[in-house]
Amino acid sequence: MTELNGKIIYDSIFEACRHFAPYTILLTLDDDEFRPFRSANVYQLMKMSDCSAVALSNPMVSTLYRGENDVYNHCEASIFRNNKIGVSYDNIAIAIDEIRCVEFEKILTTFPKVQAALASGIKIDFMALAQHYELNTRMIDVSSEPEIAAYFATHRWNKGTMEPIYDGIGCIRGYSTFCYINDILMKRPSKLHLFGMQCFMRPGMQHAYGFETEQGEDLANSGWKVYFKQTKRASDNIHANFHFNEKTGLIENKSWLFPDEEVAEVAAIVKKSTKLSAEAVKEYCDMHKMTFELIVSEMAGRGVLVSNEPAYILSEAKKIELAKQYEGAPYGSAQLYSGLTCKPKRNSDLQ
Repeated sequence: MTELNGKIIYDSIFEACRHFAPYTILLTLDDDEFRPFRSANVYQLMKMSDCSAVALSNPMVSTLYRGENDVYNHCEASIFRNNKIGVSYDNIAIAIDEIRCVEFEKILTTFPKVQAALASGIKIDFMALAQHYELNTRMIDVSSEPEIAAYFATHRWNKGTMEPIYDGIGCIRGYSTFCYINDILMKRPSKLHLFGMQCFMRPGMQHAYGFETEQGEDLANSGWKVYFKQTKRASDNIHANFHFNEKTGLIENKSWLFPDEEVAEVAAIVKKSTKLSAEAVKEYCDMHKMTFELIVSEMAGRGVLVSNEPAYILSEAKKIELAKQYEGAPYGSAQLYSGLTCKPKRNSDLQ
């Protein structure tokens, strides 16, 4: 453990974990014997204030974690971070990104899995799905599991895959959930989104939660921070665990945190599309009390045109194929549980 510019820096991610999460299973990787683990694919159904249900892996979580692979002075949502010029925000670019999220949501509602989930009362957080399938949103990702945060703190994207980092300083942020969960239980507005399993796998595999933020909101000084040195041994061991294929026994380029799903392709198309539907633009304008013609003109100036069709259309043949895949195994290998409730009989029932 060393000190740099007033910051305590642990010698490895494992040493840092012993400080903030001493019982994490991640510490089993601080060993020369490879014993891979996977997050349990088990969820507890929890009823929300709007009578929908959300499937959470840890309903009583007290701390949420965020892994960062470098020392960043700011912690802003991607839609603001990526649309900033100096200290000013590009509001047109932000609006276009938010219209993409509306487009994404409207496309997803044509998927059999989404339709079935909504019909059964499962809550779908479309902003969460947009965030996890790499569109720019107002969300900041966090996880209930320190192991997931450690993976993101020791890896970076490179040409579509996650690669381990061997040098520099990483950071784990921690946030208490007490006030946020209390707001949710008391049916008050809360910035915390309980992503849970959703109807696609990635958020569940990553035990994801999220903070919805406003323009200019920075979580850099919220919660606590732990810094550590990136090391080859630790990053390689973590990489091997999260890229281990249990069926083949091989360590693959793709992590099981990012399962193959049709929705990922849809998100990639929407993110790059130079045409967005008039329906999505109108809905966005209605929500934000903006003039449709003005937004269309501004979008055209950025090379994005308005079309009568969405950026992606799910064909009837594909709908049938996806419906067959979904039938009988709506959530794959995930296990869902719900608590039993006892409703006392009325006196009239006892007579």
